[in-house]
Amino acid sequence: MSTHPRRGYRPATSPRLLAGFHSSADLLSPSPTRSGIAEKFSLSPDPASWGSNLSAPEPDDALHNPVYRGGKFKDSNSFTISSRGIANLGFLAFLCFAVLGLFIGYPVLTFVRQAKLSPPTNSNSFVNSSGQVPSIGNFGLIDLDTPKSAHKITSLYSGREMVLVFSDEFNRDGRTFYPGDDPYWEAVDLHYWATNNMEWYVKNAIKNGSLEFTLSEERVHGMNYKGGMISTWNKFCFTGGLLVGAANLPGTNNIHGLWPAFWAMGNLGRAGYGASLDAMWPYTYDSCDVGTVANQTRNGLPLAATTTGDKNAPINGELSYLPGQRLSRCTCPGESHPGPVHEDGTYVGRAAPEIDVFEAQISNNAGQVSQSGQWAPFNAGYMWFNTTDNMKIVDRSLSFLNTYLGGVYQQATSVVVTTDQNCYELIDPHCRSVYGFEYRPGYSDGYISWITDNQVSWTILGNGMAADPAVEIGPRPVPMEPLYILANLGMSRNFGEVDLEHLTFPTVMRMDYVRVYQYPDEINIGCDPKGFPTQAYINTYIDAYTNPNLTTWNDITTLFWSGPPSQRYNSNAVLSFVHPDSEHTQAFCWDFYGARSAIIYIIVSSLVSAGQALRDPVMPTSNDSELRHSRPLLTTHTLPRRDDSWETSSATTSLTEKYALAADPAAWGTDLHNAEPDDHIHVPEVRNGKVVDRASSAISFQGFTNIGCLLILSLGIITLFMGYPVVSHLTKPSTKVNSLTVNETGQVPAIGNFGLIDLDTPSNVYTIKSLKTGKDMKLVFSDEFNQDGRSFYPGDDAYWEALDLHYWATNNMEDDMNSLLFTLDLDETRYDPSAVTTSNGSLRITLSRENIHDLDYKGGMLSTWNKFCFTGGYLVASVVLPGTNNIHGLWPAFWAMGNLGRAGYGASLDSMWPYTYDSCDVGTVANQTRNGLPILATTSGDKNQPFNGELSYLGGQRLSRCTCPGESHPGPIHADGTYVGRAAPEIDVFEAQISNGAGQVSQSGQWAPFNNGYVWFNTSDNLIIPDPTLSVLNTYIGGALQQASSVVTTVDQNCYELRQGCYSVYGFEYKPGFGDAYITWVSDNKIAWTLNAAGMAADPQVEIGPRPVPQEPMYILANLGMSRNFGAVDLDELTFPTTLSIDYVRVYQYPDQINIGCDPPNFPTQDYINTYIEAYTNPNLTTWVDDYKQVMPKNKFLGEC
Repeated sequence: MSTHPRRGYRPATSPRLLAGFHSSADLLSPSPTRSGIAEKFSLSPDPASWGSNLSAPEPDDALHNPVYRGGKFKDSNSFTISSRGIANLGFLAFLCFAVLGLFIGYPVLTFVRQAKLSPPTNSNSFVNSSGQVPSIGNFGLIDLDTPKSAHKITSLYSGREMVLVFSDEFNRDGRTFYPGDDPYWEAVDLHYWATNNMEWYVKNAIKNGSLEFTLSEERVHGMNYKGGMISTWNKFCFTGGLLVGAANLPGTNNIHGLWPAFWAMGNLGRAGYGASLDAMWPYTYDSCDVGTVANQTRNGLPLAATTTGDKNAPINGELSYLPGQRLSRCTCPGESHPGPVHEDGTYVGRAAPEIDVFEAQISNNAGQVSQSGQWAPFNAGYMWFNTTDNMKIVDRSLSFLNTYLGGVYQQATSVVVTTDQNCYELIDPHCRSVYGFEYRPGYSDGYISWITDNQVSWTILGNGMAADPAVEIGPRPVPMEPLYILANLGMSRNFGEVDLEHLTFPTVMRMDYVRVYQYPDEINIGCDPKGFPTQAYINTYIDAYTNPNLTTWNDITTLFWSGPPSQRYNSNAVLSFVHPDSEHTQAFCWDFYGARSAIIYIIVSSLVSAGQALRDPVMPTSNDSELRHSRPLLTTHTLPRRDDSWETSSATTSLTEKYALAADPAAWGTDLHNAEPDDHIHVPEVRNGKVVDRASSAISFQGFTNIGCLLILSLGIITLFMGYPVVSHLTKPSTKVNSLTVNETGQVPAIGNFGLIDLDTPSNVYTIKSLKTGKDMKLVFSDEFNQDGRSFYPGDDAYWEALDLHYWATNNMEDDMNSLLFTLDLDETRYDPSAVTTSNGSLRITLSRENIHDLDYKGGMLSTWNKFCFTGGYLVASVVLPGTNNIHGLWPAFWAMGNLGRAGYGASLDSMWPYTYDSCDVGTVANQTRNGLPILATTSGDKNQPFNGELSYLGGQRLSRCTCPGESHPGPIHADGTYVGRAAPEIDVFEAQISNGAGQVSQSGQWAPFNNGYVWFNTSDNLIIPDPTLSVLNTYIGGALQQASSVVTTVDQNCYELRQGCYSVYGFEYKPGFGDAYITWVSDNKIAWTLNAAGMAADPQVEIGPRPVPQEPMYILANLGMSRNFGAVDLDELTFPTTLSIDYVRVYQYPDQINIGCDPPNFPTQDYINTYIEAYTNPNLTTWVDDYKQVMPKNKFLGEC
């Protein structure tokens, strides 16, 4: 830079001239003997004599020509918006919008972006449609592959008959057990740390008709071995009865180290999740005494509890290291406890007991199994009362009492049994041996009887675990908790020596079946029984049952926040942030979604700080010395003009002429030595070849703030999405509790806690007489709806699911849709899951006048699609109809449909509904004609516009008997090589209506292809109406989209919501097929009418074959809505809200004709549904070809093969 002084300012002082001063402040300090400027700087008092053109611009002038802006002096080269500021703010804005878009924008966009509905397909305009994607499989509690001969057995213990209540034959290859894949089983993906296992458990598979557990030498998640474990936790449980399985043990019978196990545990402890088991396993206890407290002692007493235990260090005789029974009979009133309560007001003692069917081992070069029960609290010295009165070993040449009695974490009652030495993988992989246990819960009359090789091996009676005065504890009952089933294959040195040198990998344990039997008068299944509830407690402490890293009850907290011990389950624990502009701490509730609040808070704070910095650029602050010696700022009229400062001229004027100042600077009237407030702006220096402000710094407060904020934000995002999972994975759980023989596993279930037969169904209705045949029928499914507040959102229920969509297919009071058939300006309704619940022991479907999704009414519909289906039998329900018996407009319905059509999803129904047909002829093609023939199919149909006599506007049967070989078809195949005709037929239990001021129901079947003129063969042989005074043939017989066989019946006029609210019974019994097949409808618990199969016989006039009574697996639906398609709607008189109430739904079948499941072997559906899953999951796809872009299978009748 120039060494000459600038116009109007004292020159920059060189280091050489500063040598005589102690500091720069000395230059500025006034002195009594002040030297003149010429003396001080060795310059002439005349600036013109300095030898420089003072008017010429210099490179650094931009740094030190301040201007006055907004009441402040600012650098003339400064701007409110700088490139640096824009870059900072732009980056922050981009980051902010990205995060907001991810967490807010995308969900909102997904919700509001509704695809425009295509016009309704012609093939399903009258379908009552419903359904949601199921989360479970397609069979009930009893596997359809279980042989009939195994449905009843004789108890090996008592000799009494037992009935099958659960079975799984594992015959379907390729089944998977990831969460939601299976209705009852779920495999784990975790390290089984609790027993110090050497492997990581992964998912299992089914192959060749067996469940296979494979243990392989394979690196996974830092472990050297990969094994398998599976359970029915919180999905299927049983209380009392016989658990039995057929197994082929892994490896061979003389190399030790493998640990296969088959066992059961109480549902209040989730195996593999330590916090749920802490102070729960292996207790089974219902006394209030010292047995419920930590270490089984109080103030060092009883003495036997401190001296008779494990003698090894560091235990030194202590009997128990358990922390006490968490849910004991001693629990204080009002404390957290699942109940129930004894008559004396004390809680029932609850826990997570364990019974092992087997844990296999090798000893003395022979294969053995340990069959045991685990108990707490413990007897003195772990010695239970194993007298001959309390223990029976059937064959002592094969079985002997285990020398292991227990330790500080468990007491064991165990017998070791030598097994069939052939039933090992490497000896005979096809050999299966039967293992199990039968037990009765309770005290003196309780027992557990174990089975090996299909023979009773040993039995323990309830008195074997009687009270023990030596340690002051009461009796321990045979487990009374609902037990779930587990099986696993792994390795652990906790269970014995592991001979890695000789073990062969991979090795496989195979289970051929698992079955549960109970006595007919003692059936008790379900994980949440009334006497021992579990679900509410599990829901309250769900973290303990879902986070395997929480290994003790006190671990239930998080890595990011904490609270007082009484609040460790409080998900609203507080995480604090300090606002940069405030002294106050701002608290945010930090839960799973709390990270969004934190990120948005940091972003907004950063933007505010950056905005302030851009609006008010920070000038370097003078130090205290400069402020003390400052002088007043120059006024605006004394400042040089900006254009003058940059002006260049060949005829430069002198400094005196330019500013009208004296030639001597001393005469200017200003002490040029005084420091000025803006001196720091215009004392530049050279750094890295650039002229920069002396006061500038590479690291400024503003820059530090910006960088720091970005760093915090980046670290927060990285921690949230990367750090937390890594920390969770690397954190090693404590093994203080449950460190020995608990086999632990489980995943969160997606279904409820009961089987196909509701436990609340009265036992006297398990068998009924058919109203048609008089023969006995057996209950195969029931739902009594006695549990109030049930939810039917997807995944909330085992068998039912409500839908959330606009039910356009039947023009349900909808959004002014001008379809091919309807040009009505209609009001609007929407089906919503919130409209369906249970209360006061009934299912309630409510229709309300409520704006929802831009529609005016909210109704409800639910179904069992792809969850529960039946083929043949009697479907019955007890119902209170909505509204009253003389105001029309409501449309309640209860009905059934074939599983290959998902109601509400048009593409799945297109060319499927309402067909029921197994012939190859013109009945399978579009419009039921080929080349304009038969003539009657073009003239005898609907005479209204636009049909003009056309009989059918259906698109043809998509999956017909005419389908060409190799085309897409679910099968099966006839003996002649043709496909079986498949479709989605419909049978309506009732659709209620009002006519002539009286309540009626239409009970009908829907059919395709159609008879000539829609007139079926309704002769007296084929149509039977027992009471013509109540029931009459419906005058509506069909149209271009369906043919209907229907009878209208007058119902009990009191059984309406706004009348007496009584329940009336409706149903239909049917036999599928041709010949002797039939459908019989029931109204008010009496037969209303019967249709015999001959009524839908072949019709030569339109050249079609017979239509069978539906042979497809049928699922159940119920709904309440409104539609002018079904009749006039009297909105002025209708009362809202109004409710359809259903007390129960039950399905019966003849004992020799039981056929339940949505994927039966002779009418499979699952593979086809999976192949075209979008048609069954996207309700906006209304047609198969135009919307879904699929092709119709080629048709042999049309010459397309």
